[in-house]
Amino acid sequence: MGENKRIGDISKGEFVKRSRNNYKYWKQNSLDNAGFFVLFNGFLENDILKKISGNALKLYIFLGIKSDNSTGESYYSIKTMAKYFDKSERTINNWISELEELNLIRRIQFQHNKVSHTFLQPYMAGRPRKGSEYK
Repeated sequence: MGENKRIGDISKGEFVKRSRNNYKYWKQNSLDNAGFFVLFNGFLENDILKKISGNALKLYIFLGIKSDNSTGESYYSIKTMAKYFDKSERTINNWISELEELNLIRRIQFQHNKVSHTFLQPYMAGRPRKGSEYK
């Protein structure tokens, strides 16, 4: 009986089909044409998600999206990040400290009075999915 129900002017079955296709297209198009940042299953399996605060997670996602996909490196000043998040520089420094304590980032200043470089740090990606060619 529930199969015949409609969502708006389309059937549930058609809605599911369209939703799956829309997501598949969006994901592939985004991977091909836009910047991206991946969180691997290890983020859950290693309890990082349980340990990280919501605000530090927001900063981590910001840094991930803004980082070079091949090196994990970005060059944003504390002031720039504070302005983006509409927070104090001290708050941003606290979030950075949390990310460093979780070994998710490292910040290095190569020259005095110059912007620091932030490097995303690898973490255990997680167990391979069923059917994966990796063992």
